[in-house]
Amino acid sequence: MRTILADLPLEIKGLSFFDDLGTQIIILNARYNHETNLSIYEHELSHKDDWQSTEDIDTLEYYRNKK
Repeated sequence: MRTILADLPLEIKGLSFFDDLGTQIIILNARYNHETNLSIYEHELSHKDDWQSTEDIDTLEYYRNKK
């Protein structure tokens, strides 16, 4: 797993994906504080098992975050 802290637009808290070698890459928004990024990190980690069973990440993200 690889984690990157980067300046992203405020509406993007974080994102993750798997590279061609199957390594999970998590990108956290550097504009958020440490506590918020920890929460975002845990959220992105929770997607790991789901992504192994689906290729449509946009649809998955929609249903996982739907309130």
